[in-house]
Amino acid sequence: MSDALYHQAQHALSEGDLEQAATCLEAFVAQTPLPRLGGFYSDLTAFLQQGVQSKTDQSWEQSPALRARIQLAQLYWSQQRHAVALQQLTWLLDEMPAAALFHLLGRWHFELQAHEAAAVAWLEALRLNPAYLPAYEDLATLANLNGDSDLAYQLIQRALPYGLSSRLLEELMLACSREAYIPMRTLFIELCVQQIRSETLPLLLSLLQSLYDQADWHHATYLGFHLNQVFPDEPHALRLYVLSALQQQQYGPALQALYRVPARFFDDGAHWFQLAVVYSQWQMPHFAHYALKTAARLEPALTPLVQVRQQALPEASQDLLAEIIRQLMVSPAFKAALQQAPARTLKEWDIQPRSALLKALKPLLAQKSDGP
Repeated sequence: MSDALYHQAQHALSEGDLEQAATCLEAFVAQTPLPRLGGFYSDLTAFLQQGVQSKTDQSWEQSPALRARIQLAQLYWSQQRHAVALQQLTWLLDEMPAAALFHLLGRWHFELQAHEAAAVAWLEALRLNPAYLPAYEDLATLANLNGDSDLAYQLIQRALPYGLSSRLLEELMLACSREAYIPMRTLFIELCVQQIRSETLPLLLSLLQSLYDQADWHHATYLGFHLNQVFPDEPHALRLYVLSALQQQQYGPALQALYRVPARFFDDGAHWFQLAVVYSQWQMPHFAHYALKTAARLEPALTPLVQVRQQALPEASQDLLAEIIRQLMVSPAFKAALQQAPARTLKEWDIQPRSALLKALKPLLAQKSDGP
């Protein structure tokens, strides 16, 4: 008889008849004692979120009595019978403690604005299973809601060795972007840098934009640099990194980033325009003129902007050798080309290969090139 009640309840749930399901579950629970299976059932996240059992969860497949009691508690909760639902779940936890059930208990307390009780339940979930990410997620959310940057950092740092869920990453992004957390921002940004990969890139780009919009050039430069190291062909990360670096007068690193990109970038007039901006700020007017001319040739629509920039530059460089030395510092390819064919390479950059200039460059070109 009890098995029939259980199957009737499952059928009612599948049909959306919650009242009939509750009636059948109540009768089934009254007739079926809770088994002493032992162990913890901490892998029920999908089941608890959906209100149905995962087909892959063999432990719960073997214990309809456990499933029925959770389903009954969830039905009470959906019917706004909160006190009865909490009582049912608390009783079940006394008999069969499990991280996922404590997590559910915390969620219900949180919905009732009982934040302290929610935190206690989530911490108990972590005591049972230190790798239970949903509890970390909700505790981090609560810490951010309370503006507790120290606690948010500790929770996220503890959670990361066990995995990085989308929600945990969102809480980390929130902590990084909040102006109230600025004293802790360096620590949060460092956690972000450790998580750079393809699946986190969209959120990290959003964070980089937020840091730039807040005029936090220091952290924007730091995050942008590390993003650029992993994704040198990501144009948004490159642009924000270069702009942030310029705000801190880091001209050499900005140029290095612009030269570390794939070859196809140099077919884009906008890329040459970015180069020109950095050249002009680093007192390299000859290279700035060359970059502007190339930008206009590749993308004629840039011509008005190019002309404005050209008018602001001196017509001739006061120290062409110093400009070339700086270019050697930021572009291994330029150095390699000069070593192989110095006169031809200088001409390609609109530089007259005068004997005095070639003589001055000779000891510099004798040094081994750092790259291709």
